[in-house]
Amino acid sequence: MLFRTKYAKLYEARHSQDVMGEINVTPFIDVMLVLLVVFMISAPLLVNGVNINLPENSSAPAIDIDNPFTLTITDKGEVFYDEKEIDFKNIKSFVKENILSQNTRIYIRGDQGLSYGMIMRLIAEINSAGYRKVSLVTDNEAEAK
Repeated sequence: MLFRTKYAKLYEARHSQDVMGEINVTPFIDVMLVLLVVFMISAPLLVNGVNINLPENSSAPAIDIDNPFTLTITDKGEVFYDEKEIDFKNIKSFVKENILSQNTRIYIRGDQGLSYGMIMRLIAEINSAGYRKVSLVTDNEAEAK
């Protein structure tokens, strides 16, 4: 105890806690880099549906809702909802089962190489189910290039 009391002032002078004037940003940067990597990996996975070549349009407004009801028709005439294939004969019953309101807008993503008649057949099936709000999805020319 004699040792501590004799050198107490010297010990306290060396080990005193000074106020630190700057913030340590290293943990913050680490967390931000991890979040950046997570979002870079997960962002391409958020695009749902089948990969098709949409026609381009420079004046089409963007879709303004978070989770639109979208049907995709490929150049071979296959119809998909998200990534689930729907038989063309069952489109009317599928739409009636999955859409609650008659006022819901249905978006159709049609491949650029698809014939006009196939899209009109799909629209006719949707209209015969009682749904009148049908929109065609295109790519914006400025975003595509």
